[in-house]
This record gives sequence, structure tokens and C-alpha cells, in this order.
Amino acid sequence: MNVAIVDVGSNNIKLEIFEVNNEGLSHLIFSEKFQARLGADVFLTRKLRPENTEIAIEALKQIRRITQEFKCRQTIAIATAALRECESSDFIERARREAQISVNIISGLEEARFVYNGVRAHTSLGQNNYLINDIGGGSTEVLVCNDADIHFVESLRLGTVRLREMFASEAKDLVKLIDKYVARSIDPYLADIARHAPVAALCTGGTARTLLEVLREMGVSLREQIHLPMVETRDFADLVEELSQMSRKEIARIKSIDEGRRDIILPGAALLLSLLKHTKITRFMVSPNGLRDGALADYVYNKVNKNIYLRSQAQFREAGLTTIVDKYKMDREHSQHVGALSVQLFDIFAEVHGLPAETRDLLKAAAMLHDIGKFIDYSQHHKHTLYLLSNINLPGYTSDERDIIAHTARYHRKSNPKASHLEFQRLAPRKQEIILKLSVLLRIADSLDRSYSSSIVGLRGKKIDGKTWQLGFEAASDSLLEKWAFNRKKENFEKVFNTILTLE
Repeated sequence: MNVAIVDVGSNNIKLEIFEVNNEGLSHLIFSEKFQARLGADVFLTRKLRPENTEIAIEALKQIRRITQEFKCRQTIAIATAALRECESSDFIERARREAQISVNIISGLEEARFVYNGVRAHTSLGQNNYLINDIGGGSTEVLVCNDADIHFVESLRLGTVRLREMFASEAKDLVKLIDKYVARSIDPYLADIARHAPVAALCTGGTARTLLEVLREMGVSLREQIHLPMVETRDFADLVEELSQMSRKEIARIKSIDEGRRDIILPGAALLLSLLKHTKITRFMVSPNGLRDGALADYVYNKVNKNIYLRSQAQFREAGLTTIVDKYKMDREHSQHVGALSVQLFDIFAEVHGLPAETRDLLKAAAMLHDIGKFIDYSQHHKHTLYLLSNINLPGYTSDERDIIAHTARYHRKSNPKASHLEFQRLAPRKQEIILKLSVLLRIADSLDRSYSSSIVGLRGKKIDGKTWQLGFEAASDSLLEKWAFNRKKENFEKVFNTILTLE
């Protein structure tokens, strides 16, 4: 079957069509790029230019005709920073109505997950850690990972179109200005990145691939590692210095830089150099694979091998949640222990709550992040938790899943949902039911680590009769505080599930 991937970016709209066999193997059979510049002015005004919107809609209509000619069974259209950061509902509706293409706006962290999947589908990283970065028009995704695990992930509001517009009038000092701006953006994450000691960077995206071709055109000697071209950062710094001294006419004479990228190539080069410099990376590789390959891999895994998809999704979510825990200065041991206790409770009381299996992971996410509100203030931190989780990117989760996670975490303490809680009342009834059930499980899990000592382990449940359950546990140390907290929190559990719960 043929599968089309459409990437609605800040600079271009890109189409790639792949032939996919029954085993999930694929190869590219068609590609095309349409310059729409949807990101023009968006990062300053938060509005799409009408003329660029028309160009983009016409491009999507043409893409629709091409996918019909290739008899594509599936068209997957994803949109990134430009549409993320503006009021894009009219554009999405026009794309659906006029081009018959459903465009899905993905979060920055979901974009990072696709990039990781795209690289991993074609390149074995082995046990060494690499700093993967994907520079786009409006955002830059940064990961530290190897074949087995993702250790760090973040989406930064740094991109070629965004930086060109921010510093358009400062052309003379562009490289220095971008370096200072990038330094400020990356500084909060440098310790986390350094802790995992990446041996090199691995760059994806059109900017990195263009810069690689410019290096080749200029005669820079390259070698290979893991079957990818390797560039020394010092050689790249020389190129950036050379580009910064060139006029527009001189840049136009470089064959490797197409017309649509000439005005953003220097901001992109300065951005990449600054990332390498501040993360102390001395060499980098450029991958031909990335976001669109990841979107295809996601589809193939989901349709051909569900287990691969779920493992990849769970791995990405876990790394992202841990990053958020550290970023908002939560107690990592407590967060992870309550997360582990919550999923044990979910499994023990499956007969009682009757929730679908996929909500188990939403409970774990809410458990790991339930104390995020303390970053603002301890008092009423459950309410601050709802605000924060409703307004930050959660890695690998949809907006509906984020609603459930945010509200479940909000109700880990104090009262259950009330008619006066307007945010909760706006949710669909099914979401409200899931949140109510998950939140009482979270309350119990949190009570079992009331002393933040991770002393309670090995939960087990036993059904005594039709309405009575007994919860048992092992304790590595004194657990008086946990027993006290449990007896205070179990009331909500008994009320919601119409059962009696005792502690062994």
C-alpha cells in the first residue's frame, strides 16, 4: 500500500509518499516541497498571513490530487510550530473542507518523539548516547538518547524563521545575538544533557541537511560514523563565520542553498553552532531521516506491530515525564514511587473500577506529576497543578489525555469534583467518570508514601466478599504515617466504588 506523509511546517509544506509492504518495510517513491511560509509573522503576531494561508491551502489541494494519483491508502498530515502558536482552527477547517486533508497539530514533544522514531527506524545508535536535534522554522527539538532509552527530551522555541524575524534588523551582529539568545534558552537544561555525556550530536531536518551540502560544496573533509557523515564543530564554526561575512548575492551563488532557504540559512547555522557550543559537542552527524520518517514509523508500528508502537510510546512518555519532574523541582523519588504504587492499585482493583487498560498510563502520568503545583506555591498546590498541566506540553499524550491527567492530578487531595468546579464541569461525562475513578486511586497511592520514604512496597489485594476488599503491603521501615494517611483517604475510594476497604 502507499502511505502519504504531509509535513505542514513553518517554512514549507512537504509531501512524501512511501510504499509499505505487509511486513511494515517501506521505501520512498515520491517527494515534493511547496513553499508556503506559514510561519511568516506568526511568531510575532500569533496570526497567519492571509496570502500565505491561500498559498498553503492551494498546496494542500495539489497534494490531495497527487495522493489520489498514487492511490494512497492513508494520508497523515501533521503541523508543527507555526500552527501551534496561532489561532489555526479556520485553517484546519479549510484544509479539511477544501483539500479533504485532516491536519493534526502536534506538540513540540510529540514532534521530538517522531524525530526519535524516524532516526531509530533507519540508524542504530548502539549504547552510546547522542544529542539529537531537529531545527525547524519555529522550534528545535532536543533529545539525549541511545538505542535503548531516551534520557532527556525538550522542545525549545528556537527556529530559523522565528530567529530571522526576531533579529531581522540586526544583520551585522546576527550570529552573536542568536548565540546569546540560544544560550539563555538552553541553559536550564545543560546539566541534564551533560549528565548523560552524549558522544556527538545527530542533526535532522532541512537546515542541517542543507548545511551539510554547503560544507561539501566548500570542500570540507568529512568522515563517517554509524554510516552517517561526521562534521567537526570547529570546521562548522569556520563555515558560519564565512556565511556571516557574505552578502545576499554571494549566498545566492552557493548552489547547495535553494532560493526558499537563502534568508534563513544563516540563522539556522548560527542556531546549530550555538547549540553545539553550549552543550560542548565537538562533532556532529547529519541524518537524512527525521520527523516524516517518524510519522510513517508511528503509523506502521500502530498498524503492523502494535507492541513496537506501545513500547516506543511508553519509553518516550516516561523520559518526558521525568524531565518535567526535574524541571519543576519535584521530588523525583516520591513522584516515581507514587507512580509505581498507582499502577499497582490500578491492576489490583481492575474489577472494581472497570476502566480501559489505556487509562493505566494516564494514572501513572498524573501520579508522577501530582505535586507540580508546589512549583508555584504549596498552599492550594492541587489547583496550581491543574493550571500547569493544562498549559504545558506533555510528551506523547493527546489533548484529551492531557485533560484526564491534569484533572486526575488536581483531585489527588482536598475535595472531589463539585458543581462549582467549572473546568471539570466543561469536560465530557465519560472523561469526568474516568477522572473521578483515577483520582481516588491516586489519593490512595499518595497516602502510601505520605512520609516520602518509599517504604511501602509489594502491594497486594484480596476480595473478602462482594463489597469488601483488603489491601496488604510490605514495609521497609516504620509506616505509621502511611497508615494514618490511608485511613483518611480511603473514604473517597469507598464512596466512589461503593465498597469497603481495609488495610492489612
